Amino acid sequence: MKKITTALTTFSAIFILIVLSAQTSVAQQFTHLRLHRVGGTDASVNWGISDPAGVAYYEIERSYDGEIFELVAEVPATADVRYSYRDNTVLPGIISYRVTSFNTDGTTTESPVEVLRLLRRK
Repeated sequence: MKKITTALTTFSAIFILIVLSAQTSVAQQFTHLRLHRVGGTDASVNWGISDPAGVAYYEIERSYDGEIFELVAEVPATADVRYSYRDNTVLPGIISYRVTSFNTDGTTTESPVEVLRLLRRK
């Protein structure tokens, strides 16, 4: 019985190590998230990833209070490492954006949150 318990403990430790390693590698894929005003009325959301393999699509979310985020768009993944999206439905104010990658293995990774101040809307 002791051999079985030791084998299960070793197996569990190896399994946890493998899962942690997989999560660590996915979490490192965003290289940047940058926001820019476009024409004074729109927001440009630009992000990059280190390796596009395994990403199915991206969701762009925004928040006007920094806490509650709403879905703005879904962007299909390609072989590119740089992406850009123009948000022409944004309202003036201080707006937070984040991008989430949805990976083919079922995991997700969130970018850091970035903030943009948009002064007016025509």
